[in-house]
Amino acid sequence: MNRYRSLKDIEKEKYRLYLERELAAYKLSYFVRNAKRNWSPEKFIQNNIGSVVYRFVKGLIQKKNKP
Repeated sequence: MNRYRSLKDIEKEKYRLYLERELAAYKLSYFVRNAKRNWSPEKFIQNNIGSVVYRFVKGLIQKKNKP
């Protein structure tokens, strides 16, 4: 059973994959640009402390709910 029925289908699939790669590259560059522009030590510390507290509380809740 062939996935592609014609040359046109193959070209459509190549173009779709090309667009996916372009979109992924754009999203990555946008993310990096925003990360560089919005980065600050205060935000970094807040995010790290927040994630540590979240994991700690989550662990306590999971231990409390175990029979």
